[in-house]
Amino acid sequence: MRPTAFRTNMHSSVRQLVFVRHGITAPQEQRRYCGHLDPELSLLGKEQVERAREKFLHLQPACVWSSDLRRCTETASMLCPGMAYTTLPEFREISFGNFENRCYSEFSSEINNILLDSDTCFPGGESLRDLSSRVRIGLTKVLAHSSETVVVVAHAGSIAAAALVLLDLPLGSFWSFQLPHGGSAVFEGGKENWVEASADWKRPED
Repeated sequence: MRPTAFRTNMHSSVRQLVFVRHGITAPQEQRRYCGHLDPELSLLGKEQVERAREKFLHLQPACVWSSDLRRCTETASMLCPGMAYTTLPEFREISFGNFENRCYSEFSSEINNILLDSDTCFPGGESLRDLSSRVRIGLTKVLAHSSETVVVVAHAGSIAAAALVLLDLPLGSFWSFQLPHGGSAVFEGGKENWVEASADWKRPED
């Protein structure tokens, strides 16, 4: 468990934050950058969400939040059937700008160079710091809700950014907090103290 120093200015009754990464899409199966593109879940993606749902049958979240992109809203609908969800664009994936819908292999060295500096933007897109700033705003909105257990369906990048905010860790730790499709991370605590209770973080060699 990692202690944290994330604080909000309001009283929050949220005690458990459950983040779930959406299922995979066809472009991601082709190893393409999606970012702010809006593909639907693939058949494999739907299977991943079904498997994830089995892990949370015991959960009774009072509130479900989701990135407004379709791969997340479809995941939210499948994960918590019958429950309404609220969309938050603050939890969108990082914008890869001009790299979106291009294959990973085309720009691997350029991507690595950009991600080494949290303030460098993808051409036509965002930086890691931009992502972190808007995710922080999204977290503040979620924590303003009066629910003990909250589910947030989002993307690999936005979930990693949320983990760093909650655990008060530097952006340089970004790649240590990557979930697989359908993976989840659970944080417990309160207004001034959050800890990682469980997570499916990928190993560096995955």
